Amino acid sequence: MNGRIDFWSLPSWEAVSALATTLAAFIVWWYTVETRRLRRIADDQLEAQVAPFLMLKSGIAANREEQNSAGHLDRTGGRPGVDIHVVNEGKGVALDGTLQILAGGTTITDWHYELSAIPTGKFITLVVAREDFFGDERAVTADRSFRAKFIAEYRSLAMKKYRTQVGVRGWDQHGDSADRTSLEYERCDEAKQNAGIRLQEIARQGNRVCYVCGNMILKGTPFKTVELERRDAKILRQVRDPDRAPKWRLGLRRTITVTACPYCERKVSPIEWFATGGQGKGAKA
Repeated sequence: MNGRIDFWSLPSWEAVSALATTLAAFIVWWYTVETRRLRRIADDQLEAQVAPFLMLKSGIAANREEQNSAGHLDRTGGRPGVDIHVVNEGKGVALDGTLQILAGGTTITDWHYELSAIPTGKFITLVVAREDFFGDERAVTADRSFRAKFIAEYRSLAMKKYRTQVGVRGWDQHGDSADRTSLEYERCDEAKQNAGIRLQEIARQGNRVCYVCGNMILKGTPFKTVELERRDAKILRQVRDPDRAPKWRLGLRRTITVTACPYCERKVSPIEWFATGGQGKGAKA
């Protein structure tokens, strides 16, 4: 022993050593979390510099700015058509775009189209059949009883997914609506993260939500309530937007009641769904 004391072998020093190890582990954890947070902020700032933003452009403006046209997509199949102009008002090119059009009066039809890449500040003209859009190939205009929703999904250069939804009423010969009823623009990953908060806010306001697309159904807006058997609900919930719509919680219940907006009511009809193989009426170009 030689009269010497080994302080590191004492119980008090063991406690100090354990505390130091725990503190070091905490510092490493905090540093990792903070690094991830700063990286996420940097990524978001970079993404903001290349984020695309697709919108509808009026026919009059499109004719006046022909030099900004980035393409012409004819999807009429040789039938009389109507021009729909899609412009990129964002800061970066829009890639891998698709456009879903839900249009009609008493009956809503659902059509899907692929879009070419759209550089910033440019627009493309999508020509769709009048019969598909208006429900009548002889129609060139429609009054306010006609409503349409355009849902564009696309990606940025960083492959972040975005969605723009535009609701309109009426349509004139220039490709302009009588009025725009709604406009929503979102980055899909952020929309999924914030879905719970958004749905709670809709409920707090006393409004309903569509169980298919996740959009708010304002008071006074017509909607459809459907009670589905458990078997049908398991199949039909495939049409639910996984990023925005409430989850269809079946549990042990034999039925579930869902609400649908006018644009989505056909999608929660078992007869319609099985008759079309789950695709709905539409075309993909």
